[in-house]
Amino acid sequence: MSWMSELRILKWRFFLYHVDRFLHKKKGYMDFSVNEKDEVVTIKLDSSFDVSHYEKFKVICSENVTDTNRFEVDFANTQYLDSSALGMLLLLRDQTHGEKDRVTLINVKDAALKILTIAQFQQLFNIEEA
Repeated sequence: MSWMSELRILKWRFFLYHVDRFLHKKKGYMDFSVNEKDEVVTIKLDSSFDVSHYEKFKVICSENVTDTNRFEVDFANTQYLDSSALGMLLLLRDQTHGEKDRVTLINVKDAALKILTIAQFQQLFNIEEA
């Protein structure tokens, strides 16, 4: 294969990659924003928190969990979450040894707050409403 053909293939892959990212953002898929400061890891969610984010959330949690780190999961922009999101939060709780003070759900509002309340997550996590 000539270098020109390889270059065309690379350009095509680059184009498809960016089209895919654009379409994911249009559909409401999100990227997590992660910030660590003074042993507090803040995971900022976007518009939805669902099964499509499982792998990324799992990696973020496992990469940032230590014996002392605390987590804040920021729901400021989150309008939708499904049952798998509840499972991901439970996974984070397990990784922090079930210590309620190590995971706080912040800026929770509307539908997300209703779902977390129905699931009685206030017994497992500190929840701060927006």
